[in-house]
Amino acid sequence: MNHYKYIVILFAFLCSFNYSIAYPQNNQIKDKINQLKKIKLIDILRLDENNVDKFFARYGEQERKVEEIRLQLKNSINQLEQAIHNNAAEKEIQQLVQNIHIKDIALVNATIEKQKALKSLLDDQQYAKLIVFEHQFMTKLQKALIDKKKKKNYE
Repeated sequence: MNHYKYIVILFAFLCSFNYSIAYPQNNQIKDKINQLKKIKLIDILRLDENNVDKFFARYGEQERKVEEIRLQLKNSINQLEQAIHNNAAEKEIQQLVQNIHIKDIALVNATIEKQKALKSLLDDQQYAKLIVFEHQFMTKLQKALIDKKKKKNYE
């Protein structure tokens, strides 16, 4: 029964995702991904009504911190790419690479802090499931989208 529910949710999400791809609006796509993520987290962690609000309030707060660092990292990578394209001096490239390394470390630390901040709201089993989910969610989503696209191309 649980797999059936996931399939229905994923199907509905993918149908709406196709519309978003045809008419790209990053915030709209991001919102749909976040909705799917929230539904899956509630189900996987078996959060009851009392804990859902607390969990997602803290989750959202921590996720914003991670996203801010991810955006800084993306900007630093864009700067490095531009410097390479412009044949920048070795020293400038080295500084930009060092900056990216610092942002990579900050991203890992923010991710760990996010997980630790949520630990107090979860039992050990739920916490373990959260860590596995966080590491696999985007990969599974990308795979599902690729599989759907392949299936559509074969029809």
